[in-house]
Amino acid sequence: MHNRRSQDLLDEMIHGTHLNENPDHDDDGLRAIADYLDDDWARSRLFRHIGRAEQVLQRQRRQDQQDPELLRGLPRAPEERLAFLVSDDDLAKAFKNTNFGDKQPRAVLRLAVLKCATGYHQGHTSMTIARELGLLDPEIYALSARGRLYLWEAFSAGSEF
Repeated sequence: MHNRRSQDLLDEMIHGTHLNENPDHDDDGLRAIADYLDDDWARSRLFRHIGRAEQVLQRQRRQDQQDPELLRGLPRAPEERLAFLVSDDDLAKAFKNTNFGDKQPRAVLRLAVLKCATGYHQGHTSMTIARELGLLDPEIYALSARGRLYLWEAFSAGSEF
């Protein structure tokens, strides 16, 4: 069973309270979130996704070094990298006819990917949107390689979250 403090963290994130507003923690991105989680199971899942995303980024860097003339890799700014992984047009199509109140679609998507990575239940609509965008494996409740990379880019140090 998930720890209550871990669930409180996700609830705070959903309602707009960010880690950098909490005086107890530095904003180190995913590692800060994982350290903040009391639940060992959720923490281990999150660290597993961090490791896989780092492997994908290292593989892309090696490919860029081997063949620099090809335009591989991601843009430098975090917002551009997220837009590279999920374009604004794809996002608009996926969020068509949905109502998440005043939340921005990218914020909803970030939280959907984070909840999937830590194993927490999320709403059917946000899960379906993440599946349509290729961030979740369509057959199991797990992040795809693209989803792990999106998770890394959305919550790594330097992102706006």
